[in-house]
Amino acid sequence: GVAEVVRHAQPYVATGMGNILGNKGGLQMSFKLYDYLYNFINVHLVHGAKRLEKRDEMMTELVRKMRNQREELDPDVIADYAFILGDMNYRMDGDFETLVP
Repeated sequence: GVAEVVRHAQPYVATGMGNILGNKGGLQMSFKLYDYLYNFINVHLVHGAKRLEKRDEMMTELVRKMRNQREELDPDVIADYAFILGDMNYRMDGDFETLVP
């Protein structure tokens, strides 16, 4: 048979200057397919070598604001299948051979 896709949510959260500008933030798209909730979050986090803590805070805030409410899932679970991608601006300290054995 044909799969039924149910649109669930598409929120956008701005975390740029004053949490108003959309130059940083995230976009979420989630949908239900065969009774499984799929969640995709695309982010653009703050850059800078000394701003690791700020990136972590932004990511935590984005996920908190984008939670899906489903009684059958634990409160700390976003979806059955969750994907977070985008420009996270995390930096690796080391050369390619060291980081990718």
